Amino acid sequence: MAGGQPASLSLLLLESPYYNPHERKTIYPVKEQAKMDPRTVKRITAVAPIVLSLAALALVIEGHIEFGSHPPADEGWQAHLFQLLMVLAVPIILLYIAISWRTLKQAWPILAAQVFLWLLALGALRFFAL
Repeated sequence: MAGGQPASLSLLLLESPYYNPHERKTIYPVKEQAKMDPRTVKRITAVAPIVLSLAALALVIEGHIEFGSHPPADEGWQAHLFQLLMVLAVPIILLYIAISWRTLKQAWPILAAQVFLWLLALGALRFFAL
């Protein structure tokens, strides 16, 4: 700043310790971002549908205990939560298939458990007539 006048923005940028004139961009000290390991994603997509289906099955059993074979005329929060859990499990199962496509023979037991529990929750809903 000469003569008490403010320096221009370009002059300040050129004098900045984070400016590299060879790259023509400002360099900021950036922390290295954590990257998700593909094995972690595969584990999550393997376990999540099983947990969602078991939670849906628990809701069906809870509804049967609470209402018996005479469900209320209006759907309660249990029905809405059951629907959300079941719908959410489908894309996660499909993602698991997509991730483990090359090793599908090894993934069959987990995939079978996911589909079996999903169908079990639907079957329990039909069996208890809720």
